[in-house]
Amino acid sequence: MKRLGGTTILAAMSLGCVLAGTGCASGGSTAAPAAVRPASTPSAASTPSATPTPSSVLQYQLPIAAYQLTPLQNAEEDYLAQRLEQLCLGKLGFSFLPGLSEKVIAQGVRITDEFESRLYGVSDPVAVRTYGYHLPSWVQGTGKPESAADLGTAEWAALTGKSPAPAGRPVPWGGCLGQAERELQQAGINTSAQQSGGSDASTLAGSVQLASFERAQSSPPVRAVFARWSACMRGYGDHYATPFTAAADPRWTRSATPSRLEIQTAEHDIGCKLRVNVLGVEFAVVSRYQDQAITARAAAFAQAKKIIASEALGLRRLMASVPT
Repeated sequence: MKRLGGTTILAAMSLGCVLAGTGCASGGSTAAPAAVRPASTPSAASTPSATPTPSSVLQYQLPIAAYQLTPLQNAEEDYLAQRLEQLCLGKLGFSFLPGLSEKVIAQGVRITDEFESRLYGVSDPVAVRTYGYHLPSWVQGTGKPESAADLGTAEWAALTGKSPAPAGRPVPWGGCLGQAERELQQAGINTSAQQSGGSDASTLAGSVQLASFERAQSSPPVRAVFARWSACMRGYGDHYATPFTAAADPRWTRSATPSRLEIQTAEHDIGCKLRVNVLGVEFAVVSRYQDQAITARAAAFAQAKKIIASEALGLRRLMASVPT
């Protein structure tokens, strides 16, 4: 599991597809500049054996989810990192993240779910009535009550350990960031390995997650369902080759708030997705590719599963022991 702001790398990939409008599916309208965003593991029950007809991306769980922390666990990990930093700085006389509370965990899960619902473009009919293709304003926040720009020189030095320590205050090696990282690792939460992007088993699931998503977008079943979706959209007078190019229409980025046309188009988009079963086909194809990858590297995935189980246990213990 590779942490990007408390969410999974698949959503980072998928928002790049949505905003770039290219690279994930063929054809389409003029694209907006590429960008990267966060996402999560689908949170619901079991993987169906045949192509399902879901009404939500979150309705089923992809195979790779068994080898990843859950959205809740990711949010807990982010919270613990911030809390440990806060406690360390408090011992040095600083009031760091004064508004931090366990409420950021629920907010982290909510943000993950929002991005996850957009893996194949917008799919929440309630949300698009207000936001169209725009992200809700509450998603933009990081969940941290303050940012690095709010820190004084001494506090920044204590946090990072990259500047001379304040007189008379013994700053841990690597600053409080380093101290928090070591405490997480001592609890069995190996964030360095997760963030390395290397061949460590804990990054294996992330690499397969990305590869299966990318491969699915050029597969015959997905290309065919995109063609049916495109034909459905033309019935409304909307001309897009894929859901990604609809979301990347530059008309939507010209305003901070969605126009009535944008909302209408997003509603057509979701209606056509449900009509031709874009979500079900995408899920089935991605699941098949993930199952193949897991089977091909069974021993490595078995080890990855043990790592995730150990980290989950460490999270439970640390959440119970760290003072709120």
